[in-house]
Amino acid sequence: MKSAYENNRAITASYAKVMADFVEKHGGDKSETLLKKAGIKEAVKTDFSSFITVAQYEALLKESLASTNDPALGLSLGKAIEFGDHGTLAFSALSYPNVWEALAVCIKYSKLANQIVEFKLEEDGQFNTIRIETVYFTGSLYQTLIEIVTCLICEILKFMLDGDISSLELRFCYGPPEYADLYQKFFEPSITFESSINEIRIPKQLAQKPQAMANPAVARHFESQCDEQLAQLNLAKSFQQQVREALFLSRGGFPHFDEIADKLNLSPRTLRRRLQENDTSYKQILDEVRLEIADRYLSTTSLSIGEIAPLVGYTDQNSFSHAYRQLKGITPTSYRKQSRK
Repeated sequence: MKSAYENNRAITASYAKVMADFVEKHGGDKSETLLKKAGIKEAVKTDFSSFITVAQYEALLKESLASTNDPALGLSLGKAIEFGDHGTLAFSALSYPNVWEALAVCIKYSKLANQIVEFKLEEDGQFNTIRIETVYFTGSLYQTLIEIVTCLICEILKFMLDGDISSLELRFCYGPPEYADLYQKFFEPSITFESSINEIRIPKQLAQKPQAMANPAVARHFESQCDEQLAQLNLAKSFQQQVREALFLSRGGFPHFDEIADKLNLSPRTLRRRLQENDTSYKQILDEVRLEIADRYLSTTSLSIGEIAPLVGYTDQNSFSHAYRQLKGITPTSYRKQSRK
């Protein structure tokens, strides 16, 4: 299923260069060798406006993990990406009134540098929350990607909060890895594994912390520039992919077909026709998404089959197990055993 999207943009070539340089310093392949193995051309490796594809990024992650023989590499990689590596996006964000508004604008324009990870911001009585998800990868690569992004955001927050992020709360939708003890070294906040979602929870008082460099004029100019850059980038996605992402990122509370059509500013009839033109349907995409989310939980957590069922949109364990076997040809329990050999 992923092959249909492997040529989509992933991250800027600039980030790929930072990663490759870090892997070399970490005892892995030389930077040039690693980029070559991942199919990334030397000519674009430092160009912030050029993107590598999902397939290249997947290859880069695999080669990085293999050459360092370090399954916890994602933690170190995320921490190694410095504030300045995000270009003007990071420094311009400092012109916003408080930490939360700065994060919000970073998330809004994150597509200028990263088109493989999706973020969602939420607020409640006590916390402001950043949810992190991707429609790509499964197993160890999925976990590595979430580790990189979570570490990266924590480093940005540490910069904005004068180094103290101990009151944050982190939640991960996979089980504790074999190197779980390292999480406390890299993440000062409290940590919960096997959550239903990946999220960073920021106490509201910290989220509202004023920024010393706030400057409304600079902020307005920055947004104007970013809007122009977004317009220049060809960010158009197929309707198939947009439906897939809408379902995937809902984490079990799958929107109905009509809701997705409305979100895409299409009539249900038009969206149905567009999907048919690509030899697919809402039901087929929904089944694929359910399988992928289920596979992630089965391969990376110790949640029971009954606990996973509602997380992938089924009312009980029996209906989930029956549907899974119909779609995949094996039971959820069998897949879990196979994935952990």
